[in-house]
Amino acid sequence: SFQENLIQRLGPDEGRALNVLGKDFFYLVDQLATKLFEQHEKDAPLLDLSESEFPWELQVFANQFLRECAQSSR
Repeated sequence: SFQENLIQRLGPDEGRALNVLGKDFFYLVDQLATKLFEQHEKDAPLLDLSESEFPWELQVFANQFLRECAQSSR
């Protein structure tokens, strides 16, 4: 999951501090990233990413997209 990946990359304290975003936010990131991965699984080489990096980058993209949507709706 995106939250687990964040905890691994940021460390437990910083990763868990993001709990304020709520479970629904992390669920949406995971669902969007999974759907993108299913539809574009073979596109990793086009982006010069390894197969292991691609799911993480999709999670990062989904995170940024959802945050932008939330900010623009204010």
